[in-house]
Amino acid sequence: MKTLPKRFNYAEAYLTFRCNLGCSYCINKFDGLKPRKEMTADEWADALNDIDFGNVSLTLGGGEPTQFKGFFELVDKLKMPIDLLTNLQFDVEEFIKNVNPDIIIAFHSDGAIQKIIPHLIEIGVDVLNPLQPECMDIFEIKRIYGDKLSFWGTIGTQTTMPFGTVDEVKEAVKKSIQEIGKDGGLLIAPTHLLEPEVPWENIMAFVEAVRDYGKY
Repeated sequence: MKTLPKRFNYAEAYLTFRCNLGCSYCINKFDGLKPRKEMTADEWADALNDIDFGNVSLTLGGGEPTQFKGFFELVDKLKMPIDLLTNLQFDVEEFIKNVNPDIIIAFHSDGAIQKIIPHLIEIGVDVLNPLQPECMDIFEIKRIYGDKLSFWGTIGTQTTMPFGTVDEVKEAVKKSIQEIGKDGGLLIAPTHLLEPEVPWENIMAFVEAVRDYGKY
């Protein structure tokens, strides 16, 4: 088995360059729509399952990965955690019905998505990512949906992490763990990638606070 080098923190498999949209800014608009020979689901599964990705989740992308003809078959055969980079222009309910029922479905969307959370629960989403304090009441969402969803995030990357003090970072982590993490169901994390303006001291404060308070 091959091992993903430790210096990599991202891995993506481009299953197809086909897409059901024609966005003007996309490479597919100029090049990706050309006919291309694609690997089969078995070929992808054999190749990817022979790689130890360590702590890195594999992203399935494209094009639009759900346009890959063996998409459902491939998802069922993969043995590692996966993310899906998609435009969501497909039947999400059909997708969840066709994948392995043991797979945990995590849905990522930035922004104020409170109005669609009931629909996400209805179609089978298990984890909401991120729980974003800049545009939603994260504690209210936990109160309403905490028995139906798990949550990923809660520490703002537009506010607390770049502009908060060390003590404010620690307090935000503590409060999230104690209130949103109560009874479980929290993967505490910054809500997105940490940008260059985040002070190193705040990163260490986050890590230290998770170690101090992240015990059930």
